[in-house]
Amino acid sequence: MTQLWRVEGEGLIDRQAPLNFKFNGRTYQGFEGDTLASGLLANGVRLLGRSFKYHRPRGIMAHGSEEPNALVRLMDRSGGGKPSARATLVKLHEGLEVQSQHHWPTLEFDVGVVNNWLGRFLGAGFYYKTFMWPRRWWPSYEHILRKAAGLGAPPTSQENATASQQNVHIDVLIAGGGPAGLAAALAAGRTGATVILADDGLSLGGSLLDTPMNIAAGSTTNWLTTTLHELGQLKNVQLMPRTVVTGYYDHEYLTMVQAADTAGTNAKNASEAAQVYWKVRASQVVFATGSIERPLVFPGNDRPGVMLVASVASYLHRYRVLCGREVVLYTNNDSAYGLATALQDAGASIRLIVDARATLSPCGQALLSKGVRVVAGARILGTRGSTAISGIQWEGAGGDSGTTACDLLAVSGGWTPRVHLFSQARGTLRYAPELAGFVPNVHGGRNHSAGACNGQFDTAECIGEGVKAGLAASRASGYECVPEIEKMLMAGSSLKFTGLADGQNTWLGIEGVEQLKGREKAFVDFQNDVTVDDVLQAAREGYKSVEHLKRYTTLGMGTDQGKLSNLNGLEILARQLGQTPGQTGTTTFRPPYVPIDMATVAGPTLSHPAHPVRRLATHDWQVQNGAFFTQSAPWLRPQFYRQAGETDLQAVNREVNAVRNGVGLIDVSPLGKVELHGPDVIELLNRIYANRWDKLAVGRAKFGVILREDGMVLDDSVVARIGEFHYVMSTSTAHSKTVPEHIAYCMQTMWPHLRVCVTPVSEQWATFALAGQSARAVLEKLDSDIDFSAKAMPHMSTRLGRLLDIKTRITRMSFSGELSYEISVPAADAMRLWTALIDAGTPLGLAVYGTEAMGVLRIEKGHFVVGREATGTATLDDLGLGGLLDRSKDCIGMRSLALPAHTDSDRLQLVGAQCVDPNAKLPPGAHIVASDQLAVQESLGYLTSQCFSPTLGRSIGLAMVQAGRSQIGKTLYAVSPVANESVAIQLTDSCFVDSAGERLHA
Repeated sequence: MTQLWRVEGEGLIDRQAPLNFKFNGRTYQGFEGDTLASGLLANGVRLLGRSFKYHRPRGIMAHGSEEPNALVRLMDRSGGGKPSARATLVKLHEGLEVQSQHHWPTLEFDVGVVNNWLGRFLGAGFYYKTFMWPRRWWPSYEHILRKAAGLGAPPTSQENATASQQNVHIDVLIAGGGPAGLAAALAAGRTGATVILADDGLSLGGSLLDTPMNIAAGSTTNWLTTTLHELGQLKNVQLMPRTVVTGYYDHEYLTMVQAADTAGTNAKNASEAAQVYWKVRASQVVFATGSIERPLVFPGNDRPGVMLVASVASYLHRYRVLCGREVVLYTNNDSAYGLATALQDAGASIRLIVDARATLSPCGQALLSKGVRVVAGARILGTRGSTAISGIQWEGAGGDSGTTACDLLAVSGGWTPRVHLFSQARGTLRYAPELAGFVPNVHGGRNHSAGACNGQFDTAECIGEGVKAGLAASRASGYECVPEIEKMLMAGSSLKFTGLADGQNTWLGIEGVEQLKGREKAFVDFQNDVTVDDVLQAAREGYKSVEHLKRYTTLGMGTDQGKLSNLNGLEILARQLGQTPGQTGTTTFRPPYVPIDMATVAGPTLSHPAHPVRRLATHDWQVQNGAFFTQSAPWLRPQFYRQAGETDLQAVNREVNAVRNGVGLIDVSPLGKVELHGPDVIELLNRIYANRWDKLAVGRAKFGVILREDGMVLDDSVVARIGEFHYVMSTSTAHSKTVPEHIAYCMQTMWPHLRVCVTPVSEQWATFALAGQSARAVLEKLDSDIDFSAKAMPHMSTRLGRLLDIKTRITRMSFSGELSYEISVPAADAMRLWTALIDAGTPLGLAVYGTEAMGVLRIEKGHFVVGREATGTATLDDLGLGGLLDRSKDCIGMRSLALPAHTDSDRLQLVGAQCVDPNAKLPPGAHIVASDQLAVQESLGYLTSQCFSPTLGRSIGLAMVQAGRSQIGKTLYAVSPVANESVAIQLTDSCFVDSAGERLHA
């Protein structure tokens, strides 16, 4: 476990705290403060993965979020893990276990490398040109392409990472913790403004950490230490390392992802540690995001051991890792010369410096005078080596050439300002020829740019710009500057630090790569394997827009979003078009800045202050009795109750059978409940519902449908009249908030004269559905003043009274198609009645059932639900309820129903579907087509819901099909290209069970 590539010195690591970790099953050792990348490099590991298309060997190239190659899988206890984590951003901790990805059977021997041998046939547009014919072969093509796609296997279901979310309002958000960002934070913090400074690095300091550590007065280390100490004393400033600002949205709303601190976690639990998703509303924003070093483009520039100059410096100074001992440097600016000196001091041999500039700068002359071989006006023609670089071939402007052995090639093609967040804020960019890059031009929000992201590369000037930006941001937030801040501004601008490269360099673009024909591939995009030839081919074929170039070649479409590749590709295209890069333009910068787990964006699945999950009044009973929960809107609801030895399907079937053959009980408290009081309630109901309500008597209930203004179904509900001027509306769970808001809007804007009081009371009442032919018998066993006989309480009637001594409202209505009662009691009394119903029903075979069985029961009965069949594009007639519409009155949406599109005979209509083969299964989400072929064909509709019906003993479903009711009895096909399934189906009436309604009227 000896770290042979670690050199003397401390850097940011703690040599007294060794850490053991595994890569591909082999154990290595690093130190506290390492990243996974630095730990692997310290142990001599150069090969980390394979490229996307050609499966070429790839190693670490960078040291931050711009890293395109070093993507690994963080393993967890289940044997799964988090894919495509950047080794450069993974904090090393004890027991960390990672694996390489995108190869088979092993990293060292990958059969996918055959694509590299066939590379001449796999250029840009290969897939578009090859797999479109013959058309009937597409299903076979698609199967193969799906297998080949992707950079890693998706996370497994066993992983239980629970991301949390935070919401915060602050005065100033600073993105970037380098010299400009720290200066901005200090300036704004001293004025009293609330400040958050976020940086994706393990430590704050940015480029200051990539220079020799020196604690002399005026040194970078001294300034950094002093600044961090003072910021730590300011209670209004929050420093957040390992936090990346991922998106900038309207009105200074930004998102951040804070990495999980995995120190001290279970050895195999790295991927289960929780990230924090921050939602920030800032008054002002400061961009101090720095810049990204550009690689140079030449044949063989992707081999492991080809790294960026700044990254080699970072690993040396931060982690005391020597990335190579026989070093060649290839540069078009002075950045490489400071690294050459540092590498020599660390014990490396500088074999050659290849400088693309025609004449050497003073830095180059100084090294040349010390005996280092420096060649001006030169370029690299190729590299050699299998899984790591072993040498280069070069030529000079004067005709001299040669080959040089090396184990590290450090390259620098200049610097690209990080303008991603600035562009997300709708700021416009300006092309700066002296930098060969784009810099901020006109701001698109309340933000300020400072430092390298603003095109400034002198450290002292960066600090000065940071101070100005911090003061401007705090002043715009309402804080006044004090004299001490002005003094700091003057002092910061005059600082001169040692150990940093001169900021005045000549930045050269790409020269001559187009002429390197017949040589090895020269890569522009390292992650997506886009070469110079691909860009040239796209230009020849007419893809002259950068957006078209991006999509045709996939340049910049990887998980790194082209951070290293975009400007090089843009410059090559611009040269082919005879334009400047400024004339050609850039692609659109969109959030997120780095990839984000969907689980992080979705947030926690359990209760959290920012996103509380609502629990039933009976929740504790559900937990104690083995409920498996699912989240329905904000509610946590029982999905089913699995008994010993049962599968999930068997549990659901048992619950369904209990309702159909006896009696079942379910908590439906999430249904919306709205009380309406007043003499004009009937008029209100007539205006918002499609059907008429004038004849609704006291003690009766009625089903109704609310339409939107465009005529589409908004929600279905039942309204019970329990007094002369007192009505109770029961809405769907999905629209428990929407419907009361809709009514309030209508009354405030259109009908303020109506005398109606609308009161949402969903939280005040708990509601249980007791369903099944034995439901009446259960209720009659309880002490009550209500007559439950069929004559006294027929279907769609409602009663007020008591069960036990509890105030109760009962409506006889049915979602299951069985004799059923919905029982509402005050939420405080819910548990007492719940247990009483169970005690009374147990001798009669009562089973508590969950949402899954409820869904099966409603499919068997053919009831539509909002979100499945009524998706916002269905009219009443589409759902088979055209007769419900009363055209003798007006209502919201009535006029829209007369539009030609709403009366088209080919509209999707609700029908039932069952497999021709009783043993077959309907594929979820399948399209309904006329042919059993998986090839692309016209869709006639789609399955909205499907299940196995224990009542019928077969798979059934509901579907929306073109002119569906006229096609009942016809045989079609349910096709799912995703599942690669095609099943013959017969269209039926949507009601499968008791179409005459005898059971619900029992």
